[in-house]
Amino acid sequence: MLACPTALRQARRHQAPPATASPSRAAQRRRSRGAGGQRGEQREFEPGVHYEKSDFIKELNADGDTVPGVDYTVIATKYDEITTPWQSTFMTAGPGATVQNITLQDGCFVDFSAHLSMTYSPRAIGLVKQALDPSAPAAPCVPRAPAF
Repeated sequence: MLACPTALRQARRHQAPPATASPSRAAQRRRSRGAGGQRGEQREFEPGVHYEKSDFIKELNADGDTVPGVDYTVIATKYDEITTPWQSTFMTAGPGATVQNITLQDGCFVDFSAHLSMTYSPRAIGLVKQALDPSAPAAPCVPRAPAF
């Protein structure tokens, strides 16, 4: 298995703790106050859930995804185990910018590359080359198994 140790550590941090682990006092206080800070409301962490309505995410996205004058290419995989849901990888073009959102499996259903294995997928590499140089050859479609 080829994988980046840092990415694996980060992925492990986002997993739910074992059922036998007792929550810290700070976690118990947060849970007892709830999302709105009101006592008695229940707030629980759900692994893999993207909190699009959190104050942090709202502030992060306040000015949009793009800046004028830049052409963006975003490549996502349906088998992403890090970015969830996988569609949240895609960007929305703001004024004066263009965004090309590409799903790796569109036109190549045999490429099962996941988040980490996309970096050495011949199709993903070909799509990057095409984004940088439109005269580059078409991205190949070859069978790829996800890295475990």
